[in-house]
Amino acid sequence: WGSRCDKVVFVSDKVEDEMKLPVMMVNITGRNNLWGKTKEAVLRAFNESGGEVDWILKADHDTYVIMENLKNLLSHFNASKPFLAGSIYVCRQDIADCNDFDGDKTTDEVYMTGGAGYVMSKEAARLFVSGHSDTEKCKPGMEGPEDVEMSRCLQRLGVSFIDT
Repeated sequence: WGSRCDKVVFVSDKVEDEMKLPVMMVNITGRNNLWGKTKEAVLRAFNESGGEVDWILKADHDTYVIMENLKNLLSHFNASKPFLAGSIYVCRQDIADCNDFDGDKTTDEVYMTGGAGYVMSKEAARLFVSGHSDTEKCKPGMEGPEDVEMSRCLQRLGVSFIDT
């Protein structure tokens, strides 16, 4: 499905020369560091390609996207507005990964599941790039569930969710 994207870049911590794929090397490893790896990937993707794309799709290696359907859905939204599109899940307070990084366990929040993938508009990516170091809004460091932390950070930066 990547061939139907306007631009595709894979993010990896391993060199994949034999496959001849466009790979952005990110030297952050381990499942515990997915938040850090995703932050770095979005920052670099926006800084290197933000002028060329309207939307940034984050998907896992085992995700399949019918690109024509995604493009059709996104055609109804303006990429210059801050949007994050994906499948909304509820983060319950009794799930440890959902506890806020500042220790707040009192709220149920929603997040876009990373397993199915999510898409951020150019404006959402711009807000993330300019605001990700605000430690009151976005979790500092590398550790944490990337989907919960990305959703939490973007919500606090003023990004609206689109439930697909």
